[in-house]
Amino acid sequence: MTTLHLALPLLLLILAIPRTHAADPKSPALSRDAFSALFLTEADRLDAATWDAAVDFEWDTALAGQAETGLAYPYLLCNSDPSISGYRRVLALQESANTTNFRTGYNSDEITCAIASVLPSDAVGMEGEFFQIQPWLPAMKLAHTSWQTIDDEIEAANSGNATYYLPSVDVIMCPQNTEPENDTDAGEWTEDLTESLLEKIGGNISENFYITSAAYLESGLAEEEVAEVSSRLKQILDTYQFTAECNDVFSTRVTYQFAQATSASRDLSTVLVEFNTTGITDQDTGCIVTLVLGFAVLPTVCSIEPRAQTNIRNVEAQWITQSYKEDERPFFDTGLRGEGQVVAISDTGIDQNNCYFWDSTTQASLLFNPDARKVAQYIPYVNDDDYIYGHGTHVAGTVAGKRAVKGDIESNGAADGLAPHARIAFLDIGGPLGGMRIPSFDRVMSTGRPHAKIHTASWGSDFNSYTLETRAFDQYMFDEDDFLLLVAAGNTGDNNRLNTVGTPATGKNMLSVGSHNNGGNSAPKNSPGVDYVSGFSSRGPTKDGRMKPDLLAPGNYVLSAGARPGEVGECDPEDGSLPRLGLKKEGLNYMAGTSMSSPAAAGVAALVRQYFTDGYYPSGTMTESDKMENPSGALIKAVLMNGAQQVRGVDNTFIGITSSKLYDENQGYGRVSLADSLFLPGSTNVQLKVFDREVVMDGNKKTYTLNIVKSEECNYQNLSVTLVWMDPASLPFCQSCLLNDLDLSLARGGDEFHPNGRRNADRLNNAERVIVGASDGDEFTISVKAHNLIGPKQKYALVATGCFKGTEEIRREPTGSSSNGGSTANGDVPLTPGDSSPTPSEGRGYPSPEQGGNASSAITCRFGLLLATSL
Repeated sequence: MTTLHLALPLLLLILAIPRTHAADPKSPALSRDAFSALFLTEADRLDAATWDAAVDFEWDTALAGQAETGLAYPYLLCNSDPSISGYRRVLALQESANTTNFRTGYNSDEITCAIASVLPSDAVGMEGEFFQIQPWLPAMKLAHTSWQTIDDEIEAANSGNATYYLPSVDVIMCPQNTEPENDTDAGEWTEDLTESLLEKIGGNISENFYITSAAYLESGLAEEEVAEVSSRLKQILDTYQFTAECNDVFSTRVTYQFAQATSASRDLSTVLVEFNTTGITDQDTGCIVTLVLGFAVLPTVCSIEPRAQTNIRNVEAQWITQSYKEDERPFFDTGLRGEGQVVAISDTGIDQNNCYFWDSTTQASLLFNPDARKVAQYIPYVNDDDYIYGHGTHVAGTVAGKRAVKGDIESNGAADGLAPHARIAFLDIGGPLGGMRIPSFDRVMSTGRPHAKIHTASWGSDFNSYTLETRAFDQYMFDEDDFLLLVAAGNTGDNNRLNTVGTPATGKNMLSVGSHNNGGNSAPKNSPGVDYVSGFSSRGPTKDGRMKPDLLAPGNYVLSAGARPGEVGECDPEDGSLPRLGLKKEGLNYMAGTSMSSPAAAGVAALVRQYFTDGYYPSGTMTESDKMENPSGALIKAVLMNGAQQVRGVDNTFIGITSSKLYDENQGYGRVSLADSLFLPGSTNVQLKVFDREVVMDGNKKTYTLNIVKSEECNYQNLSVTLVWMDPASLPFCQSCLLNDLDLSLARGGDEFHPNGRRNADRLNNAERVIVGASDGDEFTISVKAHNLIGPKQKYALVATGCFKGTEEIRREPTGSSSNGGSTANGDVPLTPGDSSPTPSEGRGYPSPEQGGNASSAITCRFGLLLATSL
């Protein structure tokens, strides 16, 4: 019996506690408009007068609840002291609140806010010149448009796919130490949480939710939108909250998956609540809504979000991503084919008898098998196969498919993947027609771990916001720094529709991958070419303004493995013919979408990781002593983003070609290009220097100095530098989601250059790149400054490519120390090739190779990079 079990009956007595207005908080609450600028929730519906009344009501509710039960309640604690950093603001709030049950969810130059579980009597007494103490209203716990989403998803489930898609809500617990201690307790806890809520206590939920309470009805506040929601919800609660009519619903239609926070650093516990809606009635729907509202009034719950329905979103792709020269694959030629790498995939299933996966000696199972030919692990969450010419088989083939006609001896196939010698760990989340059922986020991320360092997800919803799902993935990558998630951006960008990138591709730490056109035999007639964004590819920015997609990979008409369940060994046609573009034939299948782009980029990421683990860095040839044991996910992401190349425009099928520039909502950093990312002597365009797991302290900066040396062997025209860090997870529904803000800048003489095509610092994104024209003899200083953190330090990866000073012995330079100091922002823009001084630019992009930028040239020179301490 855990603390929560003992406290639960007392907790639910809150539902019957009488209230009188007694609160007199020492610090003000946030205004409605101030809160709406921070988070987008159902509380956004409240007008100013109703907001103020709801805040007073919640203060009194919490104080009465504490008197009866002794429990803490959630509060949003904000500090707007302009003279200190976010970290110092956090420390001041923690000291005043006297609690470690604390999660920072918003940080800007103006204000830092955290959600914390605090005794209401302590919260009332918190006092500081710049403090705002905001009760976390039940309406704040609900994602914006929650009620419409519940209606939509129940209707969608009843349209014919309810067996595999279940409407569900994610419940995130507040930061406090009252969670169950093991799986057995978790089962009892979730059962108690629902049954006790309505059956055992019969609590008056409506009187704990302000807009359904008597206090609201008697207040005379009747703003039309609020009154409409109030009337609907109160009608449901009056029908179901006091009766036992929901008992059967909870026992037959409701299931739970509990994911426990494993430590203070592994964030917050969550519950996935799924509803089986087969044959659902109005009573069932009423009980589900009542349950959601019941969660919202519990002090142990901080956020509730209905899940929107999840939708499923190669030989040509090999040369396009490696060399951009038809049929040239220099990374394969040098031995980089994915050996030793494991890529995790969550999708509809794999037909393991297709020749691109077939292993005649063994069948993949739950247990990871490092000796498997191709599929090292298969987790049958929904089932253990794919549907005819299914999505998952195509995705897996794009990542790492490798033909073995008889399931043993491998040979080159028409649909070999981007990392054909990598292995696959697979989570089956799809039904027979492609419907998706997503388990708890921890379960998704655990696929193949610790062997799998890369995971690709070609699925998502149309939500453009920062959600509970997005938050969970971000936190995982912040905690597990050797891991990188790649996610398909979505396929709803037709006609240049903005803000169409959907969750989980809206996250900060994962790579959101859009699609550009394919080439060679996979290019449709009249295609404008590879250098164009596919018209369907979803566009950014995110709801809070961050750049998405991050980069592009081939996604339009990708040839890969084709599933034919029930057959064994289906493969390339024996006559050597391929399916017609967009069709399928025997064991091959053409598909199009960002579902194809994400696995293509994941295969490339596996090659980048192998480059480091097999000792190709820094010399460009395999060297045993240079093997990097465990490169970070931030480093892999930085390498891919640093070398990505601009595409010319967008290939809109119906409205023609439209323009696009680097860092815009269409292409982000551009298309993946290994030739511009990694150094292979005599084969690729650039030399490379990287710094992994560097650390900068709050308010400090690090500097790195390098010299440009051009020669016949190296005449690359630009210097490209990219900074990537894994940011802590924000709170759901954030309106500005970056928490730890680092600044990248380059200086040459008296000129300073800022990232992402901007004329000043980037305050939104946790990836920053500067591309600047570089001449022989130029000396650059790279600065990484911790502008505003919520903690004492931040790790990062830094990558530079260009022509550098050669040395007889290439080695990683020692890490420098941190120092105080700031950087200026003079409004200069990056140089374009041929310029001799900074010039203003109306656009955000850089010249294409035809315009004189990033010209390809084989290089053999070696280089060194000096790390300095700023004084």
